[in-house]
Amino acid sequence: ILNLCFEAFNSRGLPAADAPPAIQTVIGAASYLPKAAPAAYVSILGSGFTDHASTDWTPSITGPNLPTSISAISVNVNGQAAYIEYISASQVNFLLPGNVATGVANVDLITPTGVMTSTVEVDAVAPGLFCYTLKGVLYPSSVFATATGVVYVAATGALSGNTSRPAAPGDIIELYATGCGTTSPVAPDGVVLTEVYPAASLATFQVTIAQKTATELFAGIVGPGLWQINVQIPSGLTGGDQPLGLSVNGVASQPNVKITLLGG
Repeated sequence: ILNLCFEAFNSRGLPAADAPPAIQTVIGAASYLPKAAPAAYVSILGSGFTDHASTDWTPSITGPNLPTSISAISVNVNGQAAYIEYISASQVNFLLPGNVATGVANVDLITPTGVMTSTVEVDAVAPGLFCYTLKGVLYPSSVFATATGVVYVAATGALSGNTSRPAAPGDIIELYATGCGTTSPVAPDGVVLTEVYPAASLATFQVTIAQKTATELFAGIVGPGLWQINVQIPSGLTGGDQPLGLSVNGVASQPNVKITLLGG
């Protein structure tokens, strides 16, 4: 599941051949929108960040703590170290600390050749669904809630090497997101999580499919910065690709997300 979500936003950087070191933009890593939330993933896009090959933190974890530097690349937000997830010449992904204040935050990208500075808007919630693009359509990184192996929510045969099928009425699916607010109890910061931390209020979550409200069954943090949202597909929907929306406390995730359905 981590690979499914992280691959949705790693290696998304801008072409950087012969470009001078510079930050072009700082955005929510899942939503692509210019805002983030405490304990959410953020992407810095630009050029000239590093000469090293792209890498992420997965092989870098040697203990319970998340890294604040990879290949001498680090990020400070309002002077506080963030947790580095991925680096390349044109993109750096990081996890905001959970205690970062809301408002416009200063972002310092620290590299062996110097420091680049930008800003990002930090809101209490800034939900972003982890998605992938297939034939120009944005789909959520979603699986069926099953104990018999991973089955992706997508058209049958759409994902090479992976089992997939459309979602049918009554199915329970898992969506993945970041920036969805607080949990109860509060999830620890900067460490690999060993348990699930439920949302402080499931009632603040709303998922709609083709303008019909789905039943939310669970929302919580299942990994650093990674929210899982379990919903049941409503009945009476038209088959094919239908719009899917997520909002938390009235704040919407990115637009134009579709989910593949069976009719019923």
